[in-house]
Amino acid sequence: MVPSAVCPPTGGVTTVINDVHYWVPPKQTTFQEGNDLCQENGMTLASVTTSAKVNQVLQAASGPGSYWVGIYNPNHDWLECQNEGCQSRLFTVYGLVLNYYGLNVPIVVKKNYKCLELSQNSSLLSQDCQALLQPICEVDCSPKDPCNQPHPDMYPLHGRWVLNFLITNNNGKSFDDIKATCQSQNSQVTFIKEVRDLWNPDWLAKHKGGPHNEIYIGLDPSSLPKACTEREWIDTCEGLRWLDGTPYDRNVVSWGVETNGLASVGCFIVTNSSTGRKYIKGVNDCQVQRSSSCVSDCMYTRCPISRDIENGNSDRDRYRHVQKDKIRFV
Repeated sequence: MVPSAVCPPTGGVTTVINDVHYWVPPKQTTFQEGNDLCQENGMTLASVTTSAKVNQVLQAASGPGSYWVGIYNPNHDWLECQNEGCQSRLFTVYGLVLNYYGLNVPIVVKKNYKCLELSQNSSLLSQDCQALLQPICEVDCSPKDPCNQPHPDMYPLHGRWVLNFLITNNNGKSFDDIKATCQSQNSQVTFIKEVRDLWNPDWLAKHKGGPHNEIYIGLDPSSLPKACTEREWIDTCEGLRWLDGTPYDRNVVSWGVETNGLASVGCFIVTNSSTGRKYIKGVNDCQVQRSSSCVSDCMYTRCPISRDIENGNSDRDRYRHVQKDKIRFV
């Protein structure tokens, strides 16, 4: 089991830049070994999501050669791309889609290479995952607002406080009822704002979603911009928002939205079909009793879900997780 992250880290010598602690282990490793070594020390492979962050990571490394960082190519069996052609096709070890236009560094991705190295000239290049490079580990210890338990009945799950209402326990609710219940508990109807948020609605729909494997999800029906069609990795519902007003991000959710030609719906549900197809559907039978969850908007931990990406080429592998992801402060 991966240990809890500690701020500040208690392991090897770290470099601190903008409250982020970096550690460069003295030995070279394969990509997977580097990923594991970082996690064993309560850290993760360094995030390189912006050009500023790339510069910060290289400043912390301050040595010759190339490094393992937290980025990989899940579609290595077919994907080849360069620079902007790699937009939304690479992933961070947190399971998030990489935005090339926010990164804006040279990228060369070759077919059959899952891993990428960060070179001293700020470029990201395909590399054999078994190659031996130094990993760069990090943990973000920047100030964080407290996230107290919003309601006594809620329990911690994957970094948030959660309370499930299950039709299988004769405790399902209509959409209006679940909205009112969550509001009374200082929380929100289940949403997907980070990759870790995928796990609970996916599991609920599949195992506790009743005969149709479906649950309510907290998308705001009044924000529906037009009729939407579910397509893989294509956002046909730009402008859709969660009930608290934050945007629905297709790159995070990884499930499309389908409204069956309707430009106006009463609510949204997650459906996990018997064939394994998962998507969000706009419906109007919102008085039906379905399973759902109330979820805290705040995170009781800043520590990202630690993940094994050895076979990380599917949506499920994108958010494979460990339960104990709490961060401690000493």
